[in-house]
Amino acid sequence: MSKFLVTGGAGFIGGNFLHIMVNKYPNDQYVCIDALTYAGNM
Repeated sequence: MSKFLVTGGAGFIGGNFLHIMVNKYPNDQYVCIDALTYAGNM
């Protein structure tokens, strides 16, 4: 099992990256950090 820290995960690129990784490697752990400014989407 791997652990990942993703910054900017609520943006377009980070969000898509997380969707792909979580679907492909569901047993890994992911932590998403984002400032949630105008472009962020939870």
